[in-house]
Amino acid sequence: MTGDDAQPMSPRFGWGIPDAAVGFVIAYFLSGLTGVAWMAVGGGESESFGLAVATIVGLWVGFVGVPVLVARTKGSGSVVRDFGLRFQPRDLPLGLAAGVFSQFVLLRIVYLPFGDRVEELGRDSERLVDSTHGVALVVLVLLLAVGAPLVEELFFRGLLQRSLVRRLGPAFGITVSALVFGLTHFDPLGLLGLAAFGVVLGALVEWTGRLGPAVVAHVFFNATAVTVYLVR
Repeated sequence: MTGDDAQPMSPRFGWGIPDAAVGFVIAYFLSGLTGVAWMAVGGGESESFGLAVATIVGLWVGFVGVPVLVARTKGSGSVVRDFGLRFQPRDLPLGLAAGVFSQFVLLRIVYLPFGDRVEELGRDSERLVDSTHGVALVVLVLLLAVGAPLVEELFFRGLLQRSLVRRLGPAFGITVSALVFGLTHFDPLGLLGLAAFGVVLGALVEWTGRLGPAVVAHVFFNATAVTVYLVR
């Protein structure tokens, strides 16, 4: 890490790539389990707000629970020390610039060869927003714009990227974690854009030595996408 407050990785940190792999399995198993439970108990449509929340809760239990567990059992005992879950005031302007740039410039550059297909990005989320109203819509926006960035950065740039960087070095570690980040959204069209954004987030974390700037960038990236859609 090259940030001015970056902390060197200690040999006593025994977590690594296998723990991240186990985290994926647990997160997606729980997501499927809570989704099936919701459908069994409440029924509903495949794109309903309730089903979306149920699957998100299961997924996030894994994405948060595994880093917390491995930090306590194989690391220092703290996700702050192990994964750099820290924030500083300068993270706000840095993250704002990175998030807005990625949403309005980076994606346009990445999808330039695809022409108007860039407009198809995020259609699944748009359909879900369309079917949600009132308080449920507010909750959904908060989940997408605030909850997802914090949870995903802890897992992908915290546990996964740091594990990969320790094994492969910064360049390959950032690249591989960004590709995994893109693939796990299960959106073939969105893969390139999400992977490119993942590289930006990974570079921010590697440069500063903390997750703060990446979380803020992720918040503004998601929030601007939701806002643009809502005001159309």
